[in-house]
Amino acid sequence: MTLPTIPSLSRIVSLSELQGVLSAWEETITVILQNAPDGTVSAPGISFTGNQTTGIRMTTDGGIVLVANGVDIFTISGSGTVNFTVNPSGEYSNQLTGMSLDRSLYGLMITPTMFGAIGDGASHQLSTVTQFFGVSTAGYTLAQWQGIFPRATALTQEIDYLAHDAALQVSDRVYVPPGQYVLGANTLTLPTRDGVHLIGAGKTCTQWISTSATGDIIAFAPGNYNGQEVSFGTITSTVQKTSGNAILIPGGHGHRSISIVLGYNLYVGYGLYAHYTQFNYWIEDFEINSGTFGFVVGDGDSTTVVQNLWVKNGIVYNTTSAAFQLINLSGGYFDDIDNGSCGNGYAFAPASGQEVVACDFRNTGADTTTGSAYYCDKPTGYVARIVLDNAWASNCGKGNSNAGILFNGGTNVNCRDLIINSPYADHCGGPGISIVNFESVSMSNITAIGNSITTPSTYDGIYLDTNHVSIIGGNVGSGGVYDNETQRFGIFISSDTTYYAISGVHFSSGDNAGAVSNGGTYGTISNCSGYRLKDSGTITMPKGQTTVTVNTKMNVGVDILRTFITSNGPLSNVGGAAWPLQASGSQFTLAVSSAPTADIGFGWLVDMETT
Repeated sequence: MTLPTIPSLSRIVSLSELQGVLSAWEETITVILQNAPDGTVSAPGISFTGNQTTGIRMTTDGGIVLVANGVDIFTISGSGTVNFTVNPSGEYSNQLTGMSLDRSLYGLMITPTMFGAIGDGASHQLSTVTQFFGVSTAGYTLAQWQGIFPRATALTQEIDYLAHDAALQVSDRVYVPPGQYVLGANTLTLPTRDGVHLIGAGKTCTQWISTSATGDIIAFAPGNYNGQEVSFGTITSTVQKTSGNAILIPGGHGHRSISIVLGYNLYVGYGLYAHYTQFNYWIEDFEINSGTFGFVVGDGDSTTVVQNLWVKNGIVYNTTSAAFQLINLSGGYFDDIDNGSCGNGYAFAPASGQEVVACDFRNTGADTTTGSAYYCDKPTGYVARIVLDNAWASNCGKGNSNAGILFNGGTNVNCRDLIINSPYADHCGGPGISIVNFESVSMSNITAIGNSITTPSTYDGIYLDTNHVSIIGGNVGSGGVYDNETQRFGIFISSDTTYYAISGVHFSSGDNAGAVSNGGTYGTISNCSGYRLKDSGTITMPKGQTTVTVNTKMNVGVDILRTFITSNGPLSNVGGAAWPLQASGSQFTLAVSSAPTADIGFGWLVDMETT
């Protein structure tokens, strides 16, 4: 009887191939090969000390078993179930006994190289591969290649792509060793299972390369799946893309992407389009170097919205339209992100029926000469409950006089509730901060200096044309880091603005005190209905005098009934009384009963309100 030989194990061997060979051998022997403990090749059927057989045998259901010294260590059942058993010793033996193959390989992970990935940065289309795991594949048809890669669809597909796809089909944890893997024109899509992880060796170690001008490069599973991940690698394209995403996340929840570099020739970096219910995402430690958009969050479908998105610790550079295009988002948290050389930093663009709401931006902004760090210009959808903490805008709009931070609600009553804490706007082409028709705005600890670069003395540190505004603290003087004599006014409040309060803002003159844009004296406060103003400072009453003139920084009439005086010394030194005597425009006179015998300091507070 002539028995078939076992297929070469230097290439992928299917279970059916092994079973075919073993079935033929089964008629003659039950143990195919044995090696004695000292490595001596022994004839089939020989037993060693204590009947400790070693080799491969068949199971009754047509599976195969690897035997070592009488113990079944590796079993593939007839139905394809895999079991793995070890007999460990030592203090951890109880925890390890009976460990499954899946658990034992958790730290190693399946790799695309196990399925033939090459990763040398070169193209290896099926039609050009003549050797595969030691077997000649020259002239292989698509059907023959499908015997190795059942999901192959064309001879133009890349080995690296098909090997990645094969690894993902069989494992939830795929580790990609260092290398440059050409995916070709195909989109590498994670399988429709929860918890699939594609993990590279590091941001600059593992590279995934597209060769198509259109389409996505890597995509999460379409549908409502949970906990998928693409992390630790670089994604790039050899040709300029005109559509598609480097990483597409179309739906699901609990996904994440960490330590990804998005290289050159891209169109969109991360696309989160909410084609399916989409919430709870974590994207961290990223670098985007090209594209029309760095992130696009939401799309034209008003019925789906991205919810609960965390993006932190990253940089976005050289995107022509916006670093972040925010279309349909409820609950976004953006922290420690540097956006540079972008059309705009954060562009708020909800259409009718869409929303960008409940978003917090911390320690982030933009340095861009063509647009704004924050750009919200007459959206038709909802923009509400927006918080900017330590937001910054540098060199923004120098090419077109845009504001560094721009929120303009137009006629949209759904633009409201804006909180800006400790912003910094410097060297922008237009105003540092411009708020127009955006209801209910509060700002604190502002720095807006050296703006109006495009047309000096034309634009302001802060421009307000809206209702219900409060400003507390800050510096809105002219002098900036780069230029002086630029801003027109520290704060300009239009005559249409109603119900506002300003307190403790410092209108400094900057470095060039002789010729600053707002004169070193005034912000400008228009006489409009329903305003509330506060200003405060200190003044010294020289010894021997009973009056001194106080200049406030408001060019509206001071109300002496709402002016309060404090002293840093005993009032008995000045006759026991100090009061504002009279007011003229932005000035008032501080008077005392008796001339002090030494200089004495007073603090003053002007509190005004009109209706």
